Amino acid sequence: SQFLRQTRSGMTNVSGCRISIPSISDPCAYFEISYTPFFSLDMAAVKCLERDEVNYTDFDSTLPGAIGKLAPMISAYAKSDLPILLVGEHGTGKERIAASLFLGGRFRANTFVIIDFAAMDGRMWDQLVGDDRSPLFAHGLTIYMKGLEELGAERERQLVAFIESSALARRSRLIFAHTAGVESGRCKIFDFIKTALDAICVKLPPLRDRLDELPSLSSLYINALNAALGKTVIGFSPDALQLLRGFDWCYNLDQLHRVLRELVLLTDSPYISVNDTESVLRTEAQDASVSYKNDRINLSGTLNSITRDIVMRVLQEENMNQSHAAQRLGISRSTLWRMMK
Repeated sequence: SQFLRQTRSGMTNVSGCRISIPSISDPCAYFEISYTPFFSLDMAAVKCLERDEVNYTDFDSTLPGAIGKLAPMISAYAKSDLPILLVGEHGTGKERIAASLFLGGRFRANTFVIIDFAAMDGRMWDQLVGDDRSPLFAHGLTIYMKGLEELGAERERQLVAFIESSALARRSRLIFAHTAGVESGRCKIFDFIKTALDAICVKLPPLRDRLDELPSLSSLYINALNAALGKTVIGFSPDALQLLRGFDWCYNLDQLHRVLRELVLLTDSPYISVNDTESVLRTEAQDASVSYKNDRINLSGTLNSITRDIVMRVLQEENMNQSHAAQRLGISRSTLWRMMK
């Protein structure tokens, strides 16, 4: 008999032959085992994870609430083998959703492969599509390919040709991710995934379009952080929450979680103060190089969105100091809060 067993570190080919010897009551067997490791274990651009290794700490438990209305949809898609195309800005949870699709899918007992095209050099690329020890040549895996916008025209062409010629989408579950905002995304591989592979496209909204959910998202994360860090923080003071509403979350849910982790660690009272929030957001804005100084105001939006953009530019230039921003704009702090909503 022959069988193929997949493991985290590679493929193990086991050939067995049963031998019956009349003088021995029980048959015996010998096995010749050849081991061929995934070369991807030596590649920074490719990770191979087992089910028990797919863990995103305390943030993972908040995923259903964090993705909001998409949660039932993701749960339903996990039961299908159809390719999935995730489109969203940095930090909107694409990799965590891919992991959720893997954990709820038919191939969850096998390997979860993460391929990062942004970190892939020429040697790695040649091995990925040309070496038969590559995970792309295996069966029954869940393969998450992120950074489609980093491929370039020639690699797009090669990947499309490989997927078509090797029937990859029939052998393994494919999940693709494109980072919105980097490029338009209307490249050959993007259209190929949507049309030729008939992939389900899931668009993840940026956090700035979910500001009305900030109180519930913050509460969700704070509860998880309390359990992980042994804290008893209840929530934000009203002024502090207004600062969160006014911040430009360029890295979305990941950035929100990072900010909340630091604030929960800093806070010794039931409610997070406006001073601590202002300080952490100021540092976050500097670290993330968030600046509106050279940006043009988008005049195609509504009056409310244009007003908010102007307020946010001034607030960023004043290092998130509401009093200074309000004074500069010639309005009260309460009016500033309303404009940030």
